[in-house]
Amino acid sequence: NFAGITVEKKTGILRGKKDVKIIDLPGTYSIKGYSQEEKIAIKEVLKENDKKIIVLLDGTALLKGILFLSELISQNKPIVVAVNFIDELEKSKLNIDFSAISKLTGITFIGISAKSGKNVDLLISKAISNDLVPPILSYEKLLNIVKSSIIKEKTKQQKLSQKLDKILSTGVSSILFLFVFLTLTFYLSGKIGGLYSTELSSFFSFILKTVGD
Repeated sequence: NFAGITVEKKTGILRGKKDVKIIDLPGTYSIKGYSQEEKIAIKEVLKENDKKIIVLLDGTALLKGILFLSELISQNKPIVVAVNFIDELEKSKLNIDFSAISKLTGITFIGISAKSGKNVDLLISKAISNDLVPPILSYEKLLNIVKSSIIKEKTKQQKLSQKLDKILSTGVSSILFLFVFLTLTFYLSGKIGGLYSTELSSFFSFILKTVGD
């Protein structure tokens, strides 16, 4: 959970699953938390029992929760990670490759929206059926895996610029572009004539020098 949201432990029964008890704990960013609510969460998580853990991370500030996740992994308990606010990520053109993170870490990562309920049923199903204890991963390795799986979607302008760069960087395309450019230069010089010839000459010299660089 996120630090400061829940301030006390709450217990309930999963709807439609009377044999499944859910414990909602205060949020924390480390098992070394010092506030009273953090101590409540840490004490419950570190208990020796058969509980399964759902780690709820803020998708808009995902890296903040990685330290706590790496600490939980060392406790040898089944873990499923829920990344909330995926609807907000879509609006900001950010994509997280949950499949890649899950494969590289051995931990099931699921993107959810608590607001709309998207993937919440999938999360519960995975958490109940999950008995796998994830392999030990250092904080640095886990952080790098998550970082590499966050993809910023390019804007239309960036995509167009990338395509033009690719076209003009190839040998044949560069020669063709230069040929067309020089042909156009001579054509315009002849058409417009002497009045602007000095300005045109300076302009095209600048363009050729820029392309050459």
